[in-house]
Parts: sequence; C-alpha cells; structure tokens
Amino acid sequence: AAVGMAVIAILVGFLAAVIGIIWAYGVLTRMMGRVAGLDVETSLKEGNTALGFLLGAAIYAIATVLSTGVSGISKALIGM
Repeated sequence: AAVGMAVIAILVGFLAAVIGIIWAYGVLTRMMGRVAGLDVETSLKEGNTALGFLLGAAIYAIATVLSTGVSGISKALIGM
C-alpha cells in the first residue's frame, strides 16, 4: 500500500509541476509581449539568446518555488 501511495504522490507531483511550468511560460510570454512588445517565439527562432537566457532563468526560479509546493502535496498524500 505504501508503494502505491508513493507512486500516486509522484504522479500527482509531476502533473502539478508540469501544469505549473506550462502556465508560468504562458504568463511570461504574454507579459513580455505586452510590456516589451516582443513576440517571444519569433525572437527565439531568430536567435535572441538573451531572451532565451531570461526565460530559462525565470522558469528555473518558478520551478524552484513549485518544488516546495509539490513536496508538500506529496507529503500530505503519503501521510508523512
């Protein structure tokens, strides 16, 4: 039973992390489009490495924050 709960906790945590990162990427691209007037997809295809680095750093920061929440969800599901 414990292994089953651990697998469910991992799957829920993974799903929450993926949804959170996809949502954050959408928010970041819309924000950059509105504030800076950039089309993020086109700029990245043209080789704008500074924008790529900025997006990567922002997604890393968001993933770090989300990892704490996912860890809490997993612990609550397992009952630790």
